[in-house]
Amino acid sequence: MTIVKFICSVLAMLQFAGMTLNIIPFPKDVDYGGTAYVEPQVSEWLTLIENGTSRYSIVRGAGAGPSEVTAANELQKYLEQISGVRLVVRTDAAVPSPAKSSSAKPTEKARCTPSTAPLSATKA
Repeated sequence: MTIVKFICSVLAMLQFAGMTLNIIPFPKDVDYGGTAYVEPQVSEWLTLIENGTSRYSIVRGAGAGPSEVTAANELQKYLEQISGVRLVVRTDAAVPSPAKSSSAKPTEKARCTPSTAPLSATKA
């Protein structure tokens, strides 16, 4: 049995070496089906924090589980370490919808809607 395993491993190494050195041809343009990936293009940058203030807050679901609450708190902590501004963590029940907010663009989702009032900066 060990001889069979040895022969199989030698053949596999020869096949690998042959394909790597282009001695053994193999199809390089394989169609795996599905939709081809298209790199997204940034058309407009979103500035979360500028000049020590932010119009944005971190929004989490009202029924968020422990991992989601931790993720929101960690995002708040890291953004504060990076910028010196502490963003407020709110639930989605407390956030106005884009249609109700006068400062939000109609195409923005609730998670990207600016807060109704500017937040003051708290330096770390």
